[in-house]
Amino acid sequence: MLFQIVLATSLLIAPIHLSAQAFEVHVGPGVTESQENTVINGLDDSFQYFENAFGYRFQGPANAYVSSDPTFLATAMVRERRISNWLAEATREWTNNRENEAAYGHLLMRSSGSAFRNGKSDVQRMLAHEAFHLIQYELVGAKSKSCCDQERVSMVGPTWLMEGSAEYAMFRQQSAVHGQNLSRMLNRSKAAAQQYQGSLASLEVGNQFYAVGNSYSIGAFATHMLVEIAGPSSIPQFYLALRRSNDWKRAFEGAFGLRVEEFYLRFDEV
Repeated sequence: MLFQIVLATSLLIAPIHLSAQAFEVHVGPGVTESQENTVINGLDDSFQYFENAFGYRFQGPANAYVSSDPTFLATAMVRERRISNWLAEATREWTNNRENEAAYGHLLMRSSGSAFRNGKSDVQRMLAHEAFHLIQYELVGAKSKSCCDQERVSMVGPTWLMEGSAEYAMFRQQSAVHGQNLSRMLNRSKAAAQQYQGSLASLEVGNQFYAVGNSYSIGAFATHMLVEIAGPSSIPQFYLALRRSNDWKRAFEGAFGLRVEEFYLRFDEV
């Protein structure tokens, strides 16, 4: 079953001329009608809110796949990433261990995963987070297809900002659309940042970021600090700058108005 949302052609912040496209939700085995509607509405609400809050309109095309069947999801990933030969089987095995995954132009969701088991509100949070990842990849452009090397800073920038901005965007969306307490979410993320004894620089690469407890909350508060400095539109501006340059530190300075080393010092003072 497909659900299609036609998006307007203009971008609010970015001088990129893309034609109007749509995103589609593809439902596989093991998905209830209620779950399907939650996914449809959650993605729609997220993209609409992010346009209003951050000044960027998602263009697409994107395909979202939801199923409890790992074979359905793995087949979708192999097809979306145009993987063949021995890599196809490796990708299927990797997908079997994932619950939710957003990448360049596609999103995979396991309807038997923890978000769906925990209920509608957790699914809505997951959808907002993953929808913002789709925006990041779209802004960076086709080069983000080669993302993400877990041992170096990826094509979509440092992991603390990639995951942190998606988490922060989710906080704001959940507050504005679903009435959750934004101050409470930000205070929890601030507490996580204050308790963290390491350097934010150590969370630039994936394998170090994902090994740290509360890393998503740490990144979310760091993103909040950046928004307080440069405004909400600075986040998509950073990813747009990465489309044009592989120098993420230069893109960071251009978007946020300060060098990343200076920001790290500010973060350490929290």
